[in-house]
Amino acid sequence: MLDIATGPGILIEHALAYAADQDDRFALHAVGSDLSEHAGAKTLRSSDEGRVNFVVADAAQPPFPESTFDLVASQFGVEYAGLDAVMAAAGHLAPGGRLALVMHLAGGDIEDYCRACADLLGQVKTTGVFACAYALLDQARDVLDGKEHDRDRAQALEQEFVAARDQLLRSMHAASQEAMAVTPFLARMLNDLNQLCARRYAYAPPDALNWVQHQEREVEVYRRRMQSMLEAAQTPEDLGALQTRLEASGFESVRYDKVVSASHGNAFAWRLEAVRAG
Repeated sequence: MLDIATGPGILIEHALAYAADQDDRFALHAVGSDLSEHAGAKTLRSSDEGRVNFVVADAAQPPFPESTFDLVASQFGVEYAGLDAVMAAAGHLAPGGRLALVMHLAGGDIEDYCRACADLLGQVKTTGVFACAYALLDQARDVLDGKEHDRDRAQALEQEFVAARDQLLRSMHAASQEAMAVTPFLARMLNDLNQLCARRYAYAPPDALNWVQHQEREVEVYRRRMQSMLEAAQTPEDLGALQTRLEASGFESVRYDKVVSASHGNAFAWRLEAVRAG
């Protein structure tokens, strides 16, 4: 089995558990691949008697020979590299092997969640709250360096920061239900940023600056992660085109459908399966 974009190895854990319940009808050897070498640590902890291996690999340029695996799977992973990567993954299957994918669905619940979160995270930059914080830290550095304390300028900068902070708070309060997952993260960041700016003369300027820069990067990384999930979402036309390509490449029983949440009945992903002709 090859699990593409394995992440923490959850899919491999389930596969090992399933194999263990099959009364030795088959032995499972799993290979997890991921761009991040850190993913391998958790994946390999799933290993049972050396039956799991991990490879750092780009899904768009897989390093495996063709016709190697009996099962190629991916859960919210291979589609990030594009539909060509799906075809490359399919090429790793031996005759009779099965392709099993769960992919992001355009117009589904996960896409709605990602869009709402990305929009709210984007509001951080729009409000300029970090820019205002940097201006306050520059002012504090001047004072700590012995320059004349311009109280009018300091007060004006404080007012600009408060206005940006309050604008972001209003955006958080007005956010949709889908964006609620990101509000605790932003609330903690904003509370800490507010305290730092209020007590800016108590900190070494380089330390304060590094902290703010780190928070700004964290927000942007979070936003980009949500945006990448939006860009990976597949339309019905995408899945239809993929079905055509797989069938033209010698795959049988190519089918896809929407995965629906058992709790609220809404679709959130695609499920695609295909068998390589033997």
